[in-house]
Amino acid sequence: MSSAIAGSRASSIRSRRASLNPARSIGPALVGIGSNPGAVAQLWLFIIAPLIGAGAAGFVCRTGALFDAPKKA
Repeated sequence: MSSAIAGSRASSIRSRRASLNPARSIGPALVGIGSNPGAVAQLWLFIIAPLIGAGAAGFVCRTGALFDAPKKA
């Protein structure tokens, strides 16, 4: 997990001024919508992507896809 975050930070923050914290991205995008309407173009990603990830994690956990299925006797 920490290596994934370190890789994301190293590859995106310096070149694109990206933020890994949704609160730090959503707030300025909403405040600056008048001067820069393009700032909200990717705002949907910070809202929808965590919901999709949570749904996928719930599905995997509920179906037991990562665990051995219990054997019926």
